Amino acid sequence: MNPEFTEEELHERVRLNQDIARLIITNRFVPLDELNRCLKQLEKERLNGQLPPSLIDFLLEKQLLAVEQKRALDIAADRFERERETSQFKLRGYKLTRKIGSGGLGVVCQGWQISMKRPVAIKILHDKWANDSEFRNRFILEARVMGRLSHQNLIQVYDVGREGGILYFSMEYIEGPTVEDLIRRGGGLDPVEALDISLQVLRAIHYIAGFDIVHRDIKPANILMNSNNIAKLGDFGFLFSKHEQQLAQDGYVIGTPDYISPEQVSGKKVDFRSDVYSLGVCLYHMLSGDLPYHGSVSAVMRQHLSGDLPERIPEKGRRIPAEIYNVVCKMMAKDPQDRYAEIKTLMDELQYLKANEIMKTKGGAGSSADSSTFQPPVPPPSLAAAAAPDPVPPAVDEQQFIRLKDQNRMLFSMLVSALGLCVLLGLLLLSRW
Repeated sequence: MNPEFTEEELHERVRLNQDIARLIITNRFVPLDELNRCLKQLEKERLNGQLPPSLIDFLLEKQLLAVEQKRALDIAADRFERERETSQFKLRGYKLTRKIGSGGLGVVCQGWQISMKRPVAIKILHDKWANDSEFRNRFILEARVMGRLSHQNLIQVYDVGREGGILYFSMEYIEGPTVEDLIRRGGGLDPVEALDISLQVLRAIHYIAGFDIVHRDIKPANILMNSNNIAKLGDFGFLFSKHEQQLAQDGYVIGTPDYISPEQVSGKKVDFRSDVYSLGVCLYHMLSGDLPYHGSVSAVMRQHLSGDLPERIPEKGRRIPAEIYNVVCKMMAKDPQDRYAEIKTLMDELQYLKANEIMKTKGGAGSSADSSTFQPPVPPPSLAAAAAPDPVPPAVDEQQFIRLKDQNRMLFSMLVSALGLCVLLGLLLLSRW
């Protein structure tokens, strides 16, 4: 067997080719004798231990299909695959339409909630974890915790259920890209957009921190953007709640290596500052289009523990102010004590930086806008203190300087004279004795 594909992939390819062949016969796209000849060639490749190509591509290569026919068959093939992926799950009250992703704990499908007549995303626990009590408890914990949270920047959970041996929960379906998609498309984001997304996620972090919850897996792939450019933080598969200590074992490293905090790597206790660190990595990634650390999983985790942050964020042709970089550095400080002690302080700084970038963009040189419309934003106390210059002594004019110099010379002369007089008197007193 060719090691480049699995038995399951071979089985899926053969089954899909059979479905497509039936569709071709029904629509009479290809003469039957030509189709059978092509199917025999594909079967020969399978018997020789090779993964046969897609029947659609094979027929197009043989010039037996028109481009329009191929396009129609591609759409049908996509539908076949979606139906096959969701056919194993039958949930009362829901119609599953397609698989949209999978994570460490389960698979996520797009579906339709029949009673409420609304689109939903449905997360289903993987079969391999269904009989594992710890993972089953974590999955239920995720649903239970998310179900009681309600915030504009969090994906809302609607329902939790069990259907036979299937554990699932349904949640808000977001029709939009992830932040990871946005970074990949543009090689990074504009500073205003990156700061705006970070602010929205920070509000979600602030909200869940009020419930003693740490997300522990904040990354661009877990931040979805809806049609109104509202960021939605989801996938609490690795959340930590102080109310659920039994599922958070000391020394158990969880999270995504590229965005993991040093304390997570060390297996130490975490709080909201761990999520702030991960958000700092996300902001770095959004601004630069690149991750701060590279290498194997273990190498990246070591760098999170002790590696230096690159001196400046790679600019990728965009201007990234040093003051934004300084905030990223503080968010990504190795020691939690060196990060922001209060989320509100960081929120104020990001809000100021965003407003400052907008002001520069709209009210910069050469702009036809009325300059009075764009007033410079007032920096928060934390940034104002950091940016305050060293005190400068007041300027002294030349005449005043000369007067001061003469006064100092007279004072010095008087002091010397007084000292000499004291010495003389002392000598006279000694001579009398």
